[in-house]
Order: sequence, then structure tokens, then C-alpha cells
Amino acid sequence: MKILIAYYSDTGNTEKIAQAVERLLSDQQVSIARVRPVKDGLFTKVLSALLRRKPAVEAAVTDLEGFDLLVIGAPIWCGRPAPPINSYLEELQNCAGKRAVTFVSSRVGGYRDSLTKKSEEKGLQVLETLAFEKAILEEAELARLKEAVERCQQK
Repeated sequence: MKILIAYYSDTGNTEKIAQAVERLLSDQQVSIARVRPVKDGLFTKVLSALLRRKPAVEAAVTDLEGFDLLVIGAPIWCGRPAPPINSYLEELQNCAGKRAVTFVSSRVGGYRDSLTKKSEEKGLQVLETLAFEKAILEEAELARLKEAVERCQQK
């Protein structure tokens, strides 16, 4: 199975989770793509989050042709996925009907359905949705994450 892990991380928390996913799936054919905004200043980030703007992002892997599963992760800002991941979702190609696992990182927990909704609007078939409150995942959380991906592989 060919898997793409795509994520946006501002503080490094979401990146640590994405890297944990990559390690968990080391026996698979995995590619990882970090989404990076073209402009990355604090003012731009705050304005994008508050006004629901979609900032331009540097090219990450956007064509899902040939991938069997997309694992996509983002932090939550103002109760919504961080704007750069929304921009990335808009740029995705060949994603209709592709299977996906979404995860969010948020210090307050929850909000996991917001990334799922955005992903489904793009045509992805989200089979699992996870939320994490910290970057360093405990064994139980890592197991939950791996089980989610394995369930998606079987569907």
C-alpha cells in the first residue's frame, strides 16, 4: 500500500505526530509532505485564521494519483484547521474517493471533525478521525493511530 502523510505544523507538535505515523508505517511505502506557507509571519497567520483566508503554500505532494491512503494532519486555530492545510486541501488533485485518515493537534482537544469535514468536501473518503492534545504520543495513542491506519488498509 502506498501512503502519503501530509501535514502542516507551526510549533512542531503536529510534525512530531506525523513523524510518529511515519515510523509506525515504516514497513509500508510511505511518502511525507510538509505543507509550508509562502508567507509565514505571525501577522499573516493570525489574519488568515481570523478571516478564514487561505494563504499560498509551497508545493507539497498534491497529486494523489498512485497513492492508496492519505494521512493528513493539522493544528487547530480558532476552532478550525490551520489555514495552510485548507490551502493544501484545495490544491489536491485526483483525490475523489481516495481513503484518508485525519488527525488534529490541539491543546484543548476536540475539533477533530473540522478537518474531516474539509477533507470530505474535497472528495476524500475519511475512514478514521483522531485528535491529540500533545505532541509526544503515549504507547496507547500510538497503538490507536496504527490501528486506525490498519483498519483503513483493510477497507
